[in-house]
Amino acid sequence: MGKKYNKKELVLNSRTFSHMNKELTNIDNMQDKDLINYNNLKEKLKYNLKDDIDNKIERMKILYEIKKKELYKYDNFSSFEQFIKHFVIAKTQAYLYLKVYEKVLEGAISIDNIKETGFRGLQRQLKENLLNVKKENLSEVNNKKMSIRFFMKNKEFYTFCKEDTKRACYILERLFFTKKEVLSDLINEYEKYKRKKKNKNKYLIFIIYGAIVILGWMMSFVLPQLSSQSKRPFWGGLFSFLLLL
Repeated sequence: MGKKYNKKELVLNSRTFSHMNKELTNIDNMQDKDLINYNNLKEKLKYNLKDDIDNKIERMKILYEIKKKELYKYDNFSSFEQFIKHFVIAKTQAYLYLKVYEKVLEGAISIDNIKETGFRGLQRQLKENLLNVKKENLSEVNNKKMSIRFFMKNKEFYTFCKEDTKRACYILERLFFTKKEVLSDLINEYEKYKRKKKNKNKYLIFIIYGAIVILGWMMSFVLPQLSSQSKRPFWGGLFSFLLLL
């Protein structure tokens, strides 16, 4: 007699194979979608040649997606570094894009911040750890109290901090750790103020220097005549010399 097959077993096996086939089909479809997406991203990258800020932001998003999903493996690149080398993209620039976009996803900065500050400005902030919060630094702060001194020009702000230093410290900590976007806006505002003040000081120094030169030039004609008429030519000459300095 032939072996009797259990109908339930046949149905179960049939369902199992059907489920496996569906999973394989889904994987194939996902791979196809990723491959299509990868090809589209590469095409965008090829034509993304301009260096204006909008194109740089687009380039940043493209590189981040390719790196995050490891799409470069479709072209048999063993690493992201090989991929960017093939596309003649500077390694430093590529990784700056990745770091900045990570901060965008974290909420530390916004696309508007990038447009206002530029990638160079953000690179400087990253180097100065203005956008970074390292775990080892957090544990050090939590385990050890540290003091810092501020010089305040505004009397009202000084009084506010002096009344309750713990409250002021709490506000600053909350701003730094939970309000990254607000903090980033304030940093950008400060950088603009600093640049504006620096340019203003340069302009003022240039005006003062120009005025001194013109005044010295004018006095060089007037003082010799006064000195010839004066009984004390030495003092007139000395005054002229000081003006020229």
